[in-house]
Amino acid sequence: MEKAIGAYRHVTATDEFKEIERMFSRARHNEAAALRNARTEAEIAKALDIARNLLGMNMPPDQIAAATGLTREEIEGLRSVN
Repeated sequence: MEKAIGAYRHVTATDEFKEIERMFSRARHNEAAALRNARTEAEIAKALDIARNLLGMNMPPDQIAAATGLTREEIEGLRSVN
């Protein structure tokens, strides 16, 4: 058992192993960031869809902003597109 532990410690102490661990850590970080960005983009797209529908129902922009979390400028921008 001690021999196996010694071999493990030897392998994990190498520069190559440390570099591989660093790369895996960076890849996990990048993947998590990509998932957060995708979720944020999907949430914004949903808010914009809701705002378009509420504009179509003639709801005031201030109320739409409160309901969706979008800014009044973003909502006014939707109005100019329609």
